[in-house]
Amino acid sequence: MIRALLIFVATLPGVASAQDVVVRSGEHGDFTRLVFDIPPSAVWELAQEPGKRAARLSFIKTGIEFDLSRAFEKIARDRVSDLVRVDGQSALDIVLDCDCDAQAFVLRERMLVVDIKEKENPETPVVVVENSQTAKPEKQTADNRVTTELTNLWLGPAARIGPPKQNTVIPLGVPLQRSAIDVESPALDSADAGTVRNQIFNDVAGAASQGLLDHSRNFAAAPPRKTQIAENHDSPAGEGYDPQTEAILEEVMLKKGRISIGGQDCVPDPKLNIAKWVDADSDINMALSARRGAVFGEFDRINQDAVRTLAKSTLYFGFGAETRTVLQLQDRGPDPVLSALSYLVDGDKDPSAYFAQQLACEGHSSLWAAIDGSQMTSSSDLNTPAILRSFELLPKHLREHLGPILADNFTQAGFTAIAKDVLRRLQRTSGEETDSIKLGKAHIDMMEGNEEDAAEALKELTVSQSPETAKAVVATVEIARSTGDQVSERIVDLSAAYSAELRDTEQGPELWQAHVTSLIVNERFEEALEVLNDVDGVSEDLVVKAKNEAFAAIFQKADDVAFLKFFFHKLPKPQSELEDKNMLMAAKRVLSLGLPKAALETLEKITNPELVSDVRMLKAQALIDLSRPEEAEILLIGLTGDNVARLRAKARSLMGDHNFAQTIYAELGEEDQEVTEAWLSGDWNSIADQESPLAPAAQLFAEEPFELAEGGVSLQDAETLFGSSADARKAISEMLQATQFE
Repeated sequence: MIRALLIFVATLPGVASAQDVVVRSGEHGDFTRLVFDIPPSAVWELAQEPGKRAARLSFIKTGIEFDLSRAFEKIARDRVSDLVRVDGQSALDIVLDCDCDAQAFVLRERMLVVDIKEKENPETPVVVVENSQTAKPEKQTADNRVTTELTNLWLGPAARIGPPKQNTVIPLGVPLQRSAIDVESPALDSADAGTVRNQIFNDVAGAASQGLLDHSRNFAAAPPRKTQIAENHDSPAGEGYDPQTEAILEEVMLKKGRISIGGQDCVPDPKLNIAKWVDADSDINMALSARRGAVFGEFDRINQDAVRTLAKSTLYFGFGAETRTVLQLQDRGPDPVLSALSYLVDGDKDPSAYFAQQLACEGHSSLWAAIDGSQMTSSSDLNTPAILRSFELLPKHLREHLGPILADNFTQAGFTAIAKDVLRRLQRTSGEETDSIKLGKAHIDMMEGNEEDAAEALKELTVSQSPETAKAVVATVEIARSTGDQVSERIVDLSAAYSAELRDTEQGPELWQAHVTSLIVNERFEEALEVLNDVDGVSEDLVVKAKNEAFAAIFQKADDVAFLKFFFHKLPKPQSELEDKNMLMAAKRVLSLGLPKAALETLEKITNPELVSDVRMLKAQALIDLSRPEEAEILLIGLTGDNVARLRAKARSLMGDHNFAQTIYAELGEEDQEVTEAWLSGDWNSIADQESPLAPAAQLFAEEPFELAEGGVSLQDAETLFGSSADARKAISEMLQATQFE
């Protein structure tokens, strides 16, 4: 009756007024979402007839017009092929291009959400969904009746779960006292049992929807029935724990205070309206003093509401550590949302990563996920409009404090365009380009490869003596490392001073590493190793990383004498601290200096399976240098490539197999080595056919020797012999000239 009256009033002339309903959309993996911005308490209906690929969304109120200008901005037409306004009605036909179901619900009283998803069971007919209730197939088994009734979804201005509302069995106005009920209430027979059960389910589910019921608590259980649904012997919750009911409630209720939107758990905006937690004109001392005084009431009892209010106030003013101290006064432990915020407002990483997975959320939680930044990557699905909108709603002092952090997170993840937008908004808020904004722009230039512009901006910051100077020094050293340039002595001195001054702060390890790197890029290796011995307050992982950076530079850039000194006397102990790739680099350098035994010892310490082929080749080279070609040949078995062939040719040459070596060099196109092996093998004809200084000599060897006739030497024989001797002397002279050592 009431529903009919509401519909009648809504359709009266003069009551209806034209109103636009904006239609937005988005793809969410296996379903497409349509969002309608509806007026509060709108009466709507979503109907889909079986067998038809269309659903009709109708509003009882007339005069509603649909704004479809943005409907297909973010979705393809593979599920929703078209949206068609129905003439003469406040209705919209959703034309489908798939065998899909359309399901609807209301979010935050002003958004009607319609999800289109492939049917899991195409034979099940789709039913009408209204914002009064969701119809279900009538046939239910005894096993799933409780699940069905508890998970029934009610859609409307206040979404809730549970069975439909039933008439109250106990008459209104009767006090809930046993004597009154016994005397005045009508007797209940078994026919009323279903009604009573539905009412209990309805009230329990309604309380859960409104946050009045904490389903994680366990109450004393009723005596067990013989026909128990399931028995959980490993239940951690005691006798009152019902795994099926717990699973049902966990599925349909809010998860830890977050709303699930498209598979994404999002903290609702009312929990994150920081700007409303303290009046903008409030004096910080007066505000905190008043709220602190309200915490302890009569008999020093802690007022839990006042504790929460004080925690919100300290968060508003940016005091994260103080907030965590206040939250310790809560009876049930610190509120997870406020606790996470307390780390983020301090610019620290939240150990719980509470907001980390909420980058795509529609509300304020997306901003805090971006400020956290721990899960932000270049492929992250960001809700950029929501992030920027929420950022603008922060109090001015929090914007100025958190803006650089937010911009830097975007920059590190590769979203430089969004980072620039944040910095522009921050500059508009501040009214000037502050040092933190300059630093943020320099970081963006570094990410985009504009090292010169970044270095110029950082140079100004390093002489400004501002809170950003230390960070500018770190960035300057980082640019030098990436470009291979040296830094000025001023930067080296600044990094040393800040490293010592801020050693016990959060920036200390970063500045220590910057100082080591500044010495390395300036090739002051002795001093760098001295700093590597002063590691108080620096994590072991960072020390090992710095050592590898230092010795990689030594192995590459140090002169031969310095390299040998560092290699034989300054290597870390244990040497296992050095990465295998750096040990391989050292072995190459040692081998090139003619120390094959030291190279072999170094190569024996490399265990990385990805470097096996390189290690075997270097070992083979060392063995060849040690005149152990047979072992080298064995190591090269199974390896391929020109370098392997070259080593095999060297090994075969040492083994005396010059013909095999000559063949390999011929295949490689190395003519000089081919001629050498041919000479050693006595292949004169092959040498004589090539353009080589050895060709004339080889031709002499290839020719038949001149023999004198028996019975005397004629003048002709003498002249021939003299000419042959002159040709031989000339060939030998040319050969010696071409092969002499310089």
